[in-house]
Amino acid sequence: FFDEVMNIFNVDVFSDWSFGVRNRDGKAIGADCQIGLNSPVTEKSTVIGPHVDNPKEIYAGLFYMRHKMDNSEGGSLNLLKPKSYDIPVKKNYPKYKDSMFEIKDTIPYQRNTFVLLLCNKYAFHGVTKRSVTSFSRKLVNIIAEVKKGRWYDRI
Repeated sequence: FFDEVMNIFNVDVFSDWSFGVRNRDGKAIGADCQIGLNSPVTEKSTVIGPHVDNPKEIYAGLFYMRHKMDNSEGGSLNLLKPKSYDIPVKKNYPKYKDSMFEIKDTIPYQRNTFVLLLCNKYAFHGVTKRSVTSFSRKLVNIIAEVKKGRWYDRI
């Protein structure tokens, strides 16, 4: 799977790197799959606004598993472009202002939708505000990351 993802993005810097399970076997690259469950919404809000992922992440894949009865609005993924590349890149999912970005594309929060992002310091994205609902936002997060440093410093 990792090799196929790297081919999709035309990235070939990892051909001689060791590969394994993230945080388990100490390989240079580790992959993981995480279940995501956002709580039901009591007031229109977002789980996370504009951000970049952990600088160790190579890619992030999101597979949405929206409940068939969920008719709430929002919860979609916005792919963002900074209005200025002087924007400070911060760690630990900081809060950036929406006004600092232009929306380049929106991937709706729909059943059986998969989106794959190549991570880097300008791969900004965020989740749109979701309307009040008793349904949780469900997803699977599929990632790969380097054990040390930022992978994109090597290209």
